[in-house]
Amino acid sequence: MKYTIIHNKLKIIGSIIVFLIGLFILVIGAQVTYHEVSFCKAEKITKGVIKNIEVKYTSKSSDCYVTVEYCIDNYVYTNKIMDNSSSLKKGMEIDVYYNPENHSNIRLAKHTYITCFFVDVIGSVMITFGIVSFLKPRKREKQKKWLIENGIKIMAEIKVIKLSYSLFLKEKPKEVICVAVHSVKNNDTVYKSEKFFSNQKEYVGKQVPVYVNVLDKNEYYVDVQHIDKINAE
Repeated sequence: MKYTIIHNKLKIIGSIIVFLIGLFILVIGAQVTYHEVSFCKAEKITKGVIKNIEVKYTSKSSDCYVTVEYCIDNYVYTNKIMDNSSSLKKGMEIDVYYNPENHSNIRLAKHTYITCFFVDVIGSVMITFGIVSFLKPRKREKQKKWLIENGIKIMAEIKVIKLSYSLFLKEKPKEVICVAVHSVKNNDTVYKSEKFFSNQKEYVGKQVPVYVNVLDKNEYYVDVQHIDKINAE
């Protein structure tokens, strides 16, 4: 019977999706950060007065639009921008930060880069997670190959078949919990397999090969892919 180990393929697909989303977020964050830094380097300050505060409500939130009047080079400008600061009041005199190349591009508070920083961090974390998740299955495949070629082969008896929860898969993946009895030490060692799919249900009591690293007993591979072949011999 052919078994399909689900972890590698699903993790690779998921890691690629996470990587692409993280890359998109990081690119957007980098662009926003660049524009913000450029604005802050060139910004100048003038005095302005709040002429009106208008609150627009939606089904989920509310946005505050501030109409501010300010003077640059003896010319009076009136501009409406969104600013949800609760400290702003109508008639209040405030500092207005503006772009000397575009006097309509203004802010009512000095920028702190906090939002840009968090966007960049989220994008970087998702990219890192995607890369690690992509490389981990490949590393595990190499580890399994090494264990089969160089590890100690132990025949263990399957004691429990555990169904794993899956939100997106109709058929629930299974994992084997088996026990190898060591007569020398007179104790049992429990091994746990990776998740896999199969229509076969009668696993309990069957023998399954386990390949164990001689130097590290916690590094092992339960070979559920050949369980039927082993027990048919």
